Amino acid sequence: MGPAGRDWIEVASFTSRAEADVARTALEATGIDAVIHADDAGHAGALPLSLRGVEVRVPADRWAEARVALGLPLTEEPRRRLPPVAIYGIVAALVLISLVVALDVVG
Repeated sequence: MGPAGRDWIEVASFTSRAEADVARTALEATGIDAVIHADDAGHAGALPLSLRGVEVRVPADRWAEARVALGLPLTEEPRRRLPPVAIYGIVAALVLISLVVALDVVG
C-alpha cells in the first residue's frame, strides 16, 4: 500500500535520487501521481547513490500509462514488493522454525 491507502507499485528503478526525481516530475506533469521509495534516508548520506536502487512508484491502475509516459516498454510485469514488516515476519518465522528443529535434534 502507499499514500492514501492505494496500491502503489514500482514503475521504474534508478541508481540515484536525482534520476528518480526527474521521472517522478515527468509523471506528475502528465497527471500521474508518483512517489519515490529509496533506502538512502532522503539522500542524507555522502553519496547520492542508492545501493539497492531508487524506485518510482505509481498507483497500480496507472502502471501501463506511466511506463508509456516514461518511454519504457510494457513487456515488464509490474513488481509488487512485500512491505518490510511482512519480510521481517517471514524471517522471524524461519528463525523460530530453525530453533525448534535445533532443539528437537539436541533434546
